Parts: sequence; structure tokens; C-alpha cells
Amino acid sequence: MRNLFYLVAALAGFAGSALAADETASKPRPSITALRVELPPKIDGVLDDAAWQSAPVAGDFVQQDPDDGEPSTERTEFRVLYDDNALYIGVWCYDSEPGKIIARSMSRDDYPLEDDHLYIAIDSFLDYRNGYAFATNANGCRWDGLIINNSFAGGSWDAIWECKSRITGEGWFSEIAIPFNSISFDPNKTAWGFNISRNIRRKNETGRWHNAQRQLWTSSVSDAGEIRGLVGLRQVSKWEALPYGMGKYHHNHDLGDSSVLGDFGGDISYKLAPNLSASLSVNTDFAETEVDSRQLNFSRFSLFYPEKRDFFLRDSGIFQFGQQSRRSSLATIPFFSRQIGLTQNRRPVPI
Repeated sequence: MRNLFYLVAALAGFAGSALAADETASKPRPSITALRVELPPKIDGVLDDAAWQSAPVAGDFVQQDPDDGEPSTERTEFRVLYDDNALYIGVWCYDSEPGKIIARSMSRDDYPLEDDHLYIAIDSFLDYRNGYAFATNANGCRWDGLIINNSFAGGSWDAIWECKSRITGEGWFSEIAIPFNSISFDPNKTAWGFNISRNIRRKNETGRWHNAQRQLWTSSVSDAGEIRGLVGLRQVSKWEALPYGMGKYHHNHDLGDSSVLGDFGGDISYKLAPNLSASLSVNTDFAETEVDSRQLNFSRFSLFYPEKRDFFLRDSGIFQFGQQSRRSSLATIPFFSRQIGLTQNRRPVPI
């Protein structure tokens, strides 16, 4: 009889979970219409441009933590603009106690985890799979990375974009400009996947625009909302050139000898289609590649070091399948570019 009771309880719990999942799946995704402007806003964190006042408003953030599904304790609003050159995002992070806003970090590519911050996920192909991630705090710091298979794939990818933030007596406000040259997209699509979350550090609270399921991160673009009304987009330039040059001067004071050494090279890319590029690398230089994180191996298995070189990170999601972990990159990778140009002990060899 007891076993029958346990079985009925388990079935009831399973049915309840399935019903909750059904309700979540049927929950309509929010959308915001982007406003096309002729005069772009000034990126200064003030948000007093006339264009911002005319744009549609979105908000009503819902908590992911700590009280899942409850309204966020502080009001957040955002608006989206665009022109021929860039996408503009303005965020109003109102705060009832602005003196308690935490903003310490200002470093480039240092994720502001311990600060009040915003995290933005953009699915520019609306494929519900890959995209771009951007984060900033009340200081206007900039962090960016790639989203592959609905999970964060690392911050080694860098883009050119602008961000300015400002703290006032009402809270903190942020203006973001993402040039269309910095990301890839399908110009024939008038909608992009989009989600944004706000972290209030002193409360350990995370609220999102679209909170599909608590266990999913904001980087899960398959469960994001949408930016609509993106009409007449075009890639500003199909060419991209990244040249480099370096030199070294050596002088021996004892012998009076001196020598000069130098080298140059670079990468050239051309977009054949929105999701297809041809790239040429000449005398490839990896001097500015982010160093590997130090790892201690106490097991009998080899350590995994992810790819960090920008040339090989572009469109790398094509070669990755399955879910990636936030703490490791143990996904199924049929082609691993890390083996190109580096020896097994991670020393560079000429390409």
C-alpha cells in the first residue's frame, strides 16, 4: 500500500512538472519595436535625446533569483533605436536606494559579476541557437562574448562597440551602440532574438525581461524575446582588415653592437553572404591573444584548453554541437582549431 502511495505521489509530481513546463512553453514571448532614426543619440549615458522619448518602452522584469516569477523589486525600462550604421539600446535602471549601487569594475573584458550590471543577449539571425552577449555596469565597463548552442561560449571574442553609464538620484542609466559592422546578421530578417537581465548585487537579485525557466541562463536565445521592425538593414562594409606590425631594438653596451628586428602581417575577411565569410591570414600573429587560465590537474586525464585566438573564433559555432558548460568547454567538437599553430606544450609555431 505504501509503495502504491509513493507511485501515485511520484506520478502527481511528474504531471505537475509537465503542466508547469507546458505553461512556461505557452507563455508568449515579449517583443519590442525598434524605432528607426535619422539622427543617432549621443552616447553619454544621459538618455535625454528626443529619439529616446519617441521610442516604444519595454520593461516589467521578472525575477530569476531569488523569488522566481515574482516582479523585480526595482523598476527597469529599455528602448531600442537603429539607423543605417548601428543598433542603439538605452536602459533605465531605477533604484530606490541609489547610494547603495555597487560599481567597482571598469576593466575591459572583465565581467562585472560583483557589481550591479546588465547582460544583453542578441540572436541576430533569429536561429534560436547562436548569438552575441554584451554586459556593462554603472561605470560603463564593456564585456562581450559569443553565444553558441544557447550557452555562453567564452569572452575571448571582442567587438567594437560603445557604452556609457551614469548614476543619478533615480538610479543608473546606460546607453549602448553596437555597430552593424561588428556583428553578423541576416539583412532580410526584420526581427532579432533579444533578452536582457539586470543584476542588483546588494540584493543578490537577477531580473529578466523574458524569464522562461529559472534553470535557463539569459544566454539561452531559444527562449528570448524579440526586437521587431528592423527594416532596411545592410552590412555597412563587407571588408575587414586587421593588420599588425611589431619591432624590437637590441643594443649591447659592452660590444657596442645593435640590431633591429621586425615583422608584420594581418587578416583580411570578406563577407560572401550574411553567414559566410572568406578569410585570409598572412604571417598570423597571436601576440595579443588572451593567455590560458591556469589549471591544476590532479587527475589522469588531459586538461582542456579552449580556443582563444580571434581568427579561429569567428563562426566557430559551426563546429560545435551539444550543450556547453559554463565552467568548461566539454562539448562535442569534431574540429578543434587549437591544434593549428601551437605545439602540444602550447608553444607557437609559424603558420
